[in-house]
Amino acid sequence: GTNFGYNMGGAASPSEINNIQKISFASDGDAADQGDLTSARAYNTGGGSATHAYNIAGSNPGGYQNIIEKFAYANGVDAADTGNDIVAYTIRNTHNEMIGNRTDIYMAGGQAPTAPAPSDLFDIRKFPAASDGATVSLTGDLLPSGGTTKHSGHSSTTHGYMVGSSSNVIQKFPFAADGNATDVADLNYSDNGLSGTSSADHGYTTGGSGAGAPNYYRTNISKFSFASDANATAVGSKQRYNTFHTGVSASDYGYICGGFGGPGGGGPTSGQTYIEKYSHSSDGNSTVVGSLVAGHYEAASSQN
Repeated sequence: GTNFGYNMGGAASPSEINNIQKISFASDGDAADQGDLTSARAYNTGGGSATHAYNIAGSNPGGYQNIIEKFAYANGVDAADTGNDIVAYTIRNTHNEMIGNRTDIYMAGGQAPTAPAPSDLFDIRKFPAASDGATVSLTGDLLPSGGTTKHSGHSSTTHGYMVGSSSNVIQKFPFAADGNATDVADLNYSDNGLSGTSSADHGYTTGGSGAGAPNYYRTNISKFSFASDANATAVGSKQRYNTFHTGVSASDYGYICGGFGGPGGGGPTSGQTYIEKYSHSSDGNSTVVGSLVAGHYEAASSQN
């Protein structure tokens, strides 16, 4: 993106929120509350076309949601129901970051609301942005290694990437043709709840939670090359130990928003308000550049 990053919904204590929060890529500072989703929701999935941000599915105390809603980047207004639902793929807990090529909106992994417990989904699905989700297609499967939730999501110009989820696998799938994901490299640690951003040539992962991290929360910033399919390397640290934060991608910087932490996280347990950024052009640590209007974790994101 070159203009703004968006955080949509999310969980907070004591319940989910419906805020659409916008951060400027041109200047550091606090987020602005630009409008509302059609309902409060968390564990949702973000997407984006050339002109609109999409907020997809998720859950709230009313149960799993299957709505597809959108708002225009240019207008700064509330989200509107597209009138289409992902009826066959009611999902939650996929990747928070948008994946796609601005022509097609992708969703991968997640959980479906089956009894007696949610079932894991390895599906990769997409819908053309021009259709607003009138038809959702099953295009392939993720790898069976690791879990199906709490990945970080990334996009190159040609592929979508899913990273982590109780494993260190970096897997990718093509945008040009439908197909299954393939194992292309390894992350330098195995965790859930990672956040992801993308530059023109690298994917970046931050944070997460796992037994090897202080208080189970991490400060890692790692990157991997889209061109070489090589393993990720550590390039810096973020300022807070946390997980379930949201990533948004500018051309030159990656942004980390909100999150869930603990006593070692240096802040409230849930619904954190931190906005940090790190450089996509040079390796290094993140810096705190502002605060969200409303703290959250497990929110969705988009950027333009």
